[in-house]
Amino acid sequence: MVIQLRRRRIAKGNVIIPAPLLCTWGRHMFELSGDHVPRNYSTSTINLAYNYQYAHPSSSVLFFPANTAITINHRSQRGWLGPKPNAELRWSRTNKKSMYYLQRPLEDLKQEHYATMVIDFVALRDIQ
Repeated sequence: MVIQLRRRRIAKGNVIIPAPLLCTWGRHMFELSGDHVPRNYSTSTINLAYNYQYAHPSSSVLFFPANTAITINHRSQRGWLGPKPNAELRWSRTNKKSMYYLQRPLEDLKQEHYATMVIDFVALRDIQ
């Protein structure tokens, strides 16, 4: 049996994939400590899940993509200054819940327990 993978063309400005986000509160949630951490643990004391969070350095809220968008490599085309991104992240303009919470105080978002916000990966140029 032969399986053929097909690629779809994505035009500049179109959404490549939406990413629903799980909200987490505070970087301290990802610090490793306790008896379950080996004594000779030489890497960072931050849990690997922290590496996949989206956050602003001065914000207490972190967002974790809840789908395969987390695996996107969006730096493919080479320019004279190095890799150029072929996608950008922006808040979803079609997800009503995201649009609602972007207008609300952060405290309202803390009351939500499910994937609430959505970001879109948007093509910066045509992708073949």
